[in-house]
Amino acid sequence: SKNHPFSKVQRVIIQSVPSNVSRIFYLDDNASRTLARRIASFISSKQNKIQVISAHKVQQNPSQYKSSKGMALVVSSAMSSGRKLIGISQALRVAQENECASFLVILSRVNDEERQNEMRTNLQYGKDGKYHYSYNSVWNIFASDEREAATMTWSRELKYLRSFDFVKGPGVRQWIDRRISQLQAGLSQG
Repeated sequence: SKNHPFSKVQRVIIQSVPSNVSRIFYLDDNASRTLARRIASFISSKQNKIQVISAHKVQQNPSQYKSSKGMALVVSSAMSSGRKLIGISQALRVAQENECASFLVILSRVNDEERQNEMRTNLQYGKDGKYHYSYNSVWNIFASDEREAATMTWSRELKYLRSFDFVKGPGVRQWIDRRISQLQAGLSQG
């Protein structure tokens, strides 16, 4: 049905996966590998067999995977920091000699829209500028990292407690100093 969540995935795949894909690189998780295999079986023909390759293998030795035929598609079931996608993007600058590549992310969970745009720009950047490669994401969820939020909260509390430097009362001053020490220790440990 139209309202089924996977109908959107299928629609984005149909709209964004070029017919000249010759290789699909997947991030090394089961969902990305399954996605790559399904896309390959969906768009493969007798004349055009699509290779499905681990992104990790390409990153280890990009020269071994050099090709100037067709397009490379990089698939990821999920993205949070984007580091793995950036890694394969860099390897493809060597491996995909014709510079034809596209990125497909099913679920992007980053802190905010600004971070999403930064990741998109980094992945799309190539010799022709910032829109050299194509990038598609099915779902985008903006949610800050809990550790980052906790660190920001601790930092605010620390700043607030430091503003009480005028407090000299015996029990209160000791409590404030002890809490400042705890917060500093927590922040230094991440």
